[in-house]
Amino acid sequence: MGAGISSALMLVGAAAGWQESGRGPRLRQLFGNYRGQDIWAILRKMKSTDDGQGFLGFEEVQELLCLKAPSMLFLWDIFSQQNELFAAKELLTVACVFSSALLEEKARFLHAVFDLSGRGLGTGSEVASICLMVLSVLGKVTGAMAKAKEVTPQLMIELEQLVPPYASSFRVRAMVSARIEESPEMQKKAQEVMQKVSRVLNERVSQEQGGGLPDDDEPFDLDDPGLPLRPRDNILLRRDSRCIMFDSFALGRQFPEVDIDPRLVFDNPTIEQLSQAILEAPKAQRTRSVESASTKEPGAANSAPFTQLTDVAGAEARCEYHAQEAADLFRRSTDGVQSRLLPACRAQIGDDTFASSRENEGPSHYVELSSFLMDVEPVSIAAYARFLNLTTPTQEELFDWCLLPVDDPRCCHVPLIEGPEGWQVKPGVPPNWPMILVSWWGANAYSLWAHGEDCHSYKSTAKSFLPTEAQWEYAARGPETKQFPWGDEEATPELLNVNWDATAYDSKGNVAAHVAAPLEELPLCGVNTLLGMSPFGLRGMAGNVWQWCRDTYHTNFYMSSEATQPDAWNCEEEEGTLKSERGGSWVGPASLARSSYRRGRHPGAKGRCLGFRCCGPGRLVESRVAL
Repeated sequence: MGAGISSALMLVGAAAGWQESGRGPRLRQLFGNYRGQDIWAILRKMKSTDDGQGFLGFEEVQELLCLKAPSMLFLWDIFSQQNELFAAKELLTVACVFSSALLEEKARFLHAVFDLSGRGLGTGSEVASICLMVLSVLGKVTGAMAKAKEVTPQLMIELEQLVPPYASSFRVRAMVSARIEESPEMQKKAQEVMQKVSRVLNERVSQEQGGGLPDDDEPFDLDDPGLPLRPRDNILLRRDSRCIMFDSFALGRQFPEVDIDPRLVFDNPTIEQLSQAILEAPKAQRTRSVESASTKEPGAANSAPFTQLTDVAGAEARCEYHAQEAADLFRRSTDGVQSRLLPACRAQIGDDTFASSRENEGPSHYVELSSFLMDVEPVSIAAYARFLNLTTPTQEELFDWCLLPVDDPRCCHVPLIEGPEGWQVKPGVPPNWPMILVSWWGANAYSLWAHGEDCHSYKSTAKSFLPTEAQWEYAARGPETKQFPWGDEEATPELLNVNWDATAYDSKGNVAAHVAAPLEELPLCGVNTLLGMSPFGLRGMAGNVWQWCRDTYHTNFYMSSEATQPDAWNCEEEEGTLKSERGGSWVGPASLARSSYRRGRHPGAKGRCLGFRCCGPGRLVESRVAL
C-alpha cells in the first residue's frame, strides 16, 4: 500500500534489520508468484471451510497454501500463536502483502477480508484494523513492533483513495442516488439494469450448482435469501477469475451497448456497484457491428480471394475436399480453406551449409514423404470464431485453446469476443488476419474438427492434422534447399512481413514495443496476402505468424534414426515436452523466417505472433488426380 507500507517499514526497523532477519526476502520468495486471482482463491477456499473460530491449524494452512514442510515451518515459526494456531486474517494479510498483486488489488482484497458486514461499506474501525494488521505482520517480519499511531493515518488515507467503497465512492453514490430519486424514469431504468445483472450472474452460479431461476418474464426478489448472490454480496468471494471472465461475456451479451470486460467486475465487485457502473458507463462507439466485422470479405491489393467460411449456416460436419480449377487445388468443405496436393517425394530436410544455420537445423537428411494436402494459407480469426460456435467448447477447453487469464497483460490482444450470436471477431479487427494467441492444443483441436474428427481429443498427437516439420519445410521451400521460399535472394518487405526495425530489439532479440499497441494496430497481414510465397503457391510460409507443427520439438531430433524414416516426425509424448513451430513472424527479424529455422514452445503457450495451418493426407483426393 504505497507510502504507508514504506513508512511502516522505516519505523518498524532499519533496512539492515530487514535484510539480516532474512524473513522479508524469504516471504517474498514464497508468495511472490501469487497474483490477484491467487489471493482471492485462498480467501474463497478458506471461507468454504471456515468453522467461525478465526484460527487455522498446521495441516489446514499447509493444505490451503500447498507449501512444502520447510517453508511451512518457516512460516509457522513467525506467525503461529504459541506454535499452535495461525490467525486466519493474519495469514491472508501475509499472502496479500508479500504477493505480486497490484496495489489496488491488494487494497480491495484486504477490504474484503476485514469487511464484517459483507456489504462493501467499510467503516473507520475496519480501515484501522487493516492498518494495524499490516503493521503487525511487518513487525513480526523484522523482529520489532511499529509505532502504529504514526503510520496508521497514512495507511487510512491511502485506503480511502484506493478502495471504491470508502468516502469518495459514497459521495459519487449519493449524487447518482439523488438523480435516480428525482426521476421516476431513472428509478425504473436502474431497477431494470439491476434485475438483468442479478439474473445473469445468479443464473450462471445456479447452473453451475444445478439450480435455476424463474423464467425471464418473471420478476424476482433481488434480496431473496435463496439467491446465490444478493445485491451487496462480494462477487469476488464466490467467483474465480475464469468465471468472472465468462460472467463479463454474458453481461456483454445482455448490455451490447456498453463495453464490458472482466476489469469492470473486479472494480465493481457487487451487483449493486456493477449495475450502477453499467448505468453510468458511456455507450460503446462502434463504427461497424460485430457481425459485419466477422463476415466482411476483405479485399486488398496483392491479395488472393478470401475463401474461408465465417458463417455457421449450412455447416458441414463431414470433411470433403472439392476440386477447384487447378488440378492440384482443393477446397475443404468444413471451413472453406483451400489446400494444395503435393505429390509423394524424396525431400531434403534441414540445413547445415549456410553460415546462418544453427546446430538444431542439421544434419541435412532425406525423408520419403507420402503425398499430402497442405493448406494454402493459415487459419483466420473469423474461421476460428466459426469453429468455436460450431463446437461449443467448455470453459476449460477455451482457456486451453485461445483465452487468457484476466490478469494476463495480453488479454487486450485476444482477437475474439463472445457476442449476442456467439464468438465473433473483435470490432475493428480484420477477419482475414491469422488466428493468434492460439495454443498447440487449440490448433490441434481445430485441425481435428476440420477433418471430421473429435476436437476434444486435442492433447494427443496420436491423431492430428497439423503438418509435420518435414511436410512444412518441404512445402515452404520445395525440392531445392534454399534459405527462403523464394530462394537465396535477400529478404525484403515486398517478399514477407517481419520486423525490419533493428533498433526495436532488446539484448535477447525480443520486441517489446508492440505490447502497448492496440490489437487493431498490430502489424499483421491477412492470410490471403501474397507474401511469404512458396514455390507451390502457398501463402505465409515465411513471416507474419509462426505456425505450429505436429512434432514434439527436440534440438537433436535430426541426429536420430527416426528423422530419416518415411514420413518422419517426432511422436514423443512425454509430459513437459515442447511442440515445434516454423516460419518466423512480424515480431522477429527475417533470419528467423528461413525455411529450415526451427524452435519449440510448450503446447499450452499462446503468442501474438503464433498461428497455424492444417495438413491432410493425400489419399483423400489422389484417386481423382493423375500424380
